[in-house]
Order: sequence, then structure tokens, then C-alpha cells
Amino acid sequence: MFGKTKFILMLFVLATLLQGCGDVAPEPDLSVARAKAEHCAISDDISEVRKHHMNRLLHKRDQTMHQGIRTKNYSFKECINCHVPKAEGKNKVTYEDEKYFCTTCHVYTGIKLDCFQCHSDQPEEGK
Repeated sequence: MFGKTKFILMLFVLATLLQGCGDVAPEPDLSVARAKAEHCAISDDISEVRKHHMNRLLHKRDQTMHQGIRTKNYSFKECINCHVPKAEGKNKVTYEDEKYFCTTCHVYTGIKLDCFQCHSDQPEEGK
């Protein structure tokens, strides 16, 4: 009898935990990215960029930090300059905002966005 009660209790807890798991995050807004894709340095294959951008960022980091190669092509700073809207008055969009370019996909995929613990999340002035 105790085993059956324990089993039913476990099923109840599991059902409670799974409630809402069918909810789907809203599709990310990629309109900004698409509008600039034809001018993008890495627009060779956007689906590849989406899948492997972290590997590309790490590769660029290694070239920059370990080999001293610093170019605008594939530069993280240039990605921010292009894809992040510039502040208009007091309307500054930060990476903590759901409308921020990087955040839209990271929220959708459930992947922590920690680049901006060290890097600036704002475009350079005059760019």
C-alpha cells in the first residue's frame, strides 16, 4: 500500500512540474538582422551563423587575444555597432532588455548571455 501511495504522489509531483512545459517562447524578432544581412561580414550562410556563432566568436577571440590579429571583419565590436540600435535620448536598449538583438535569440533558446559581463553592449559613439 505504501508503495502505491508513494508512486501516485510522485506522479502528481511530476505532472505539476511538467505543467507549462508545452509553452513555447515567442519566435525571436530577427527583422533588424535580416535588414542588415546583405551588408553583414558573416552573411555567407545565416543558418550556419546561428548554429555556430559561439565557435566563430571563440575563434575570433583566439585570433585577437593569442595571435594579435585585429581586424574589423568578424569583430564582436562591429557586430554590436551594426545590430544594436543606438540610444535615442533616454531610450537606451541594454542586453537585459528582451528587444536587444542578442537577447531575443538567447531567451528563445534558453541559453545564458554572459558576453556583456566584460564587453560593452552599446555601439561605439559616431558609428
